[in-house]
Amino acid sequence: MRTYLDVFRLCFEDQLSYRQIALAFGIGRSTVTELIARFNSHNLAWPLSAEVSLAALDQALLPGSDYQTKRVLLD
Repeated sequence: MRTYLDVFRLCFEDQLSYRQIALAFGIGRSTVTELIARFNSHNLAWPLSAEVSLAALDQALLPGSDYQTKRVLLD
């Protein structure tokens, strides 16, 4: 599972603060703020519709990051 999906869930469903989310994942508050800002700038709604692919979401939220890997990733 992609961490940013859990960030969005905690933000939009559980209504946690950015600080609480950052502490839960051991990431910076600014990282949470930037992820949420990118999500909102793409006019996405939570929960995500079935039409939104994770690959497209990766490209939109994390441009320049290449998630192609030969490792087996567990869900």
